[in-house]
Amino acid sequence: MQIDSNITFEHSEDLDIEAGSNLTFGLGYKYNDRYSLECRYGLSHDILNDYVNWSSDYKTLSIIFGYSLF
Repeated sequence: MQIDSNITFEHSEDLDIEAGSNLTFGLGYKYNDRYSLECRYGLSHDILNDYVNWSSDYKTLSIIFGYSLF
């Protein structure tokens, strides 16, 4: 699934963001069959690699808390 995105500047042209793939690592723990906690880290990648004069260093960090109803 690819989502179209762009960055808008007041005095410049818009830049299209390219959503490429990157490697993500995660670690989680489940407690008492009800609660869970997970941490995910996505390695950096360049989302502006179509542009010669622009570069980016996009990384992600997610902390996910879960609760099981059943």
